[in-house]
Amino acid sequence: MALTQRDEKPKAGDCIEIFRGNYQHWALDVGDGCVVHLAPPCEAPGGAANKMVSVLCEKALVQKNGLWDVVGNHEWRVNNDLDKKYEHRPVQVIVRDALDVVGCELPYNVVTRNCEHFVNELRYGKAESRQIIRHCLLTQQSTTWPRHSVMRNQRLGTALRFSEAIISTGPCTLEMAV
Repeated sequence: MALTQRDEKPKAGDCIEIFRGNYQHWALDVGDGCVVHLAPPCEAPGGAANKMVSVLCEKALVQKNGLWDVVGNHEWRVNNDLDKKYEHRPVQVIVRDALDVVGCELPYNVVTRNCEHFVNELRYGKAESRQIIRHCLLTQQSTTWPRHSVMRNQRLGTALRFSEAIISTGPCTLEMAV
């Protein structure tokens, strides 16, 4: 069973799954009680109560916040379950890359590039969302996944793979991987 707020503290590089009722929000522990997460307007601390906003928005901000500010009163757990499928990147690289994109506005899509894709890309180098896969299987919908691409923070020169076509987002851009 995965850890919860009542158990051991998360470690830097851990994926944090936050249960918000009908969906899960994801964040990445970066140490010192802080997390980095891809926050559509409804997920920012103090964000809108209407969670449908995240379905409709096209951009989200990478934010660094205190774990408890993001979790609020919701249940949460450390969820590194993809460690069984993928080898995680070195912790110092995960944390460095997460901190390098704080403040970037990135394309957001609840199906193809959500907060779970973002966190798994940082930890494993694989943009994957199991909640979307589960939903598609449950509803027997087929989803066409976009080609793999690279998110590049031009300001800091950090490159992360992320799924989407070339889109300029201020200091951050998304570029097709070669």
